[in-house]
Amino acid sequence: VDNDIKPLFPTQSGPGRDVGGYEAIDFTVLEDIELEWHNDELYFTYKGATTGDRQTLIYDLVRRRWRAATWSPEVVTVYSEVSTVSSLLVGSTTGLYYEAQGNDDQGTAITASLRTGSHDQGQPLNTKQYGVLLVDCDPGNATVIVTPFINGEASSLAPTNLTGSGRQIFTIDLLETEARNISFDFSWVKTSAQTPILFQYEILYFMLPVATEHWASDETSFGLQGWLHLRDLYVTIRSTADVTLTLDFDGTTQTYTIASTAGVRKKVYIQLAPNKGKLYKFEFNSSADFNLFEGASEVRVKQWLTSLGYAVVKPFGGEQLDRTIAI
Repeated sequence: VDNDIKPLFPTQSGPGRDVGGYEAIDFTVLEDIELEWHNDELYFTYKGATTGDRQTLIYDLVRRRWRAATWSPEVVTVYSEVSTVSSLLVGSTTGLYYEAQGNDDQGTAITASLRTGSHDQGQPLNTKQYGVLLVDCDPGNATVIVTPFINGEASSLAPTNLTGSGRQIFTIDLLETEARNISFDFSWVKTSAQTPILFQYEILYFMLPVATEHWASDETSFGLQGWLHLRDLYVTIRSTADVTLTLDFDGTTQTYTIASTAGVRKKVYIQLAPNKGKLYKFEFNSSADFNLFEGASEVRVKQWLTSLGYAVVKPFGGEQLDRTIAI
């Protein structure tokens, strides 16, 4: 069984399961399971285990991908007519056969839907701040409805309509939505006079730090020599509970409490107690997940017994967050 549809099939541990709007296969009615080959595509029809409605999945051998088809009235069988120009015939619950062609479904307009995969930008555990979707599209006089889905399609954002004729670049505001991944559904009603073309799209986003209850740096001398002294610290953080900062230098520890930022990103000032060491380590702990923005945090440090002033360094590494484009 192809991995893309494997969850729909039963296993030794139990029956198949519905996934992403596709119903599991009802194996109690084997007579409703059918395979038919037509023009480099495999048509797989079966009865859904949840609703009992018949389902059709189509595998494109050339592009090596599956797609779903819905029919009105409901289709119970498909047949590839053998001739010089092969035709696809479908049998319905009404007892009539139809030829699969044209721009309507027995008088009912056909709604087309194109759904992307969930983009995680190569960092599945990081939260991203999604800003803008750029769509290179020719709506072809149709109304193309774009609906974003986030976090494995657990929820959706408000849809946006793209209209007009001719190739254009549309800007869709994603409202700085924070999520681990995002996908998009493009849908429209197909008629002979409406032929949308989607050329490409891009996502503009910020990569946010991983949310965690514990974060620790390596021991560092900040690139300086000998004994050091830290004066104060700015920590850019977002938290929903108090965070404890433990400063360790040469076996001596100091602790500081960073009050909850109530889920808002803040740059918190910390005045450090007297200290003198050669290697420093920072550790953060909390009872709830927090985000530490490494590139936006800083410490003032200087060598011991020197007339030079304090140097401002980034103690945790990282760079300021830049807007990134994902295709």
